[in-house]
Amino acid sequence: MSIHVIHENMRPKADLPFTEKEWKEIGQIVKLDIQRGILAQRQVDGTSYAPLKAKTIQKKQKKGSPMPEKRLIDTRNLEKNQVITPRLDGVELTIGPTRAEIGVYQQLEPGRGNVATYFFGISENASRAIVSYVDKLIDRWLRASR
Repeated sequence: MSIHVIHENMRPKADLPFTEKEWKEIGQIVKLDIQRGILAQRQVDGTSYAPLKAKTIQKKQKKGSPMPEKRLIDTRNLEKNQVITPRLDGVELTIGPTRAEIGVYQQLEPGRGNVATYFFGISENASRAIVSYVDKLIDRWLRASR
């Protein structure tokens, strides 16, 4: 499960010479947005996660969950275990190998009473933040070229 952000998707017909550091910053914007979404129980499209069933909450309470009524939060691994891999042509954000299977199950393979939870993706807020960051980079490049 991964997200790819490459400059062709962001600004067609533009040659944006991002450094790996700048791509990493773009990846960080998406990562932080995903983490905030999990904590706020908000899906990528802005809607709230479906509430857990009472039986599930009871099971989580018995296990000693700090927040038994919330999805994807017990271990906080999905929230914290995202890997940013910057390259010269883009950035890739993946769920670390220890939690990738759970992430796929939660988002892509609902069933057996499990409701899909779309937590991993680029939200409208993240898109706006990326555009704002890129605009600042372009302004900086233009000022430096004068």
